[in-house]
Amino acid sequence: MEYNVLRLYNELHKMKKELLTKQLDGKKMSDTVAVMINEEISDIEQAINKIDSGTFGRCETSNELIPFEILSIIPTIRTKKDVEVIRKHFKKSLN
Repeated sequence: MEYNVLRLYNELHKMKKELLTKQLDGKKMSDTVAVMINEEISDIEQAINKIDSGTFGRCETSNELIPFEILSIIPTIRTKKDVEVIRKHFKKSLN
């Protein structure tokens, strides 16, 4: 496994562990937060499975490569369309 992907793989496992710990820490959380945590855990598991299967970094709809610069920031991203939405959002002026 390539070093950068291995680093993301380890980070994803760490994130999953932290979220599972948050889920089980016994503190009351809103239903909305619980749903968001479950969805994030699911996204992380899918990214881990993609790394394991060798499909990590490929768009789920077109099978094109997603730029690693995006994957390194958002390793759970799934499609090139998602990449374009993010790029458009971050190009907005702050003025």
